[in-house]
Amino acid sequence: FKGKTAPRSRASTTITPGDDLSKVRVGDAFQESTGWRKLLVTRPLGRRQYYHDFTNLFVVAWDLATIPMEGVGLLNEGLTFLQFTSVASTVWWTLEMLLNFGRGYLKNGVVEMRMKETAKTYLMSWFLPDLILAALG
Repeated sequence: FKGKTAPRSRASTTITPGDDLSKVRVGDAFQESTGWRKLLVTRPLGRRQYYHDFTNLFVVAWDLATIPMEGVGLLNEGLTFLQFTSVASTVWWTLEMLLNFGRGYLKNGVVEMRMKETAKTYLMSWFLPDLILAALG
């Protein structure tokens, strides 16, 4: 290996409708060509998605702490802050369902960020469990 350099990694390419699909490689991204649709889809492992996931973690921790106490009647004493947070949690999980329609994902090493594909994947995977849990909330 003396005198040889490692091959440079190439930058990912954004593929829009109409591009040649025969040249798609690992790390490329399928993305909308329309500006407003691009804004609705989050990149997996992107900064916005990390903030979103951190918020989900916080709300899950809150629900795990308070829902059992509500079930046995410990928090039904008219505490307005806890009632507010209970409603806020339910609103968050309902909003989360809408946000998941635009959650990009990895498929065979390629980033999928087309709204139609992300919505279809969400409907076929986690939509029904999310709907049931949000309805129970």
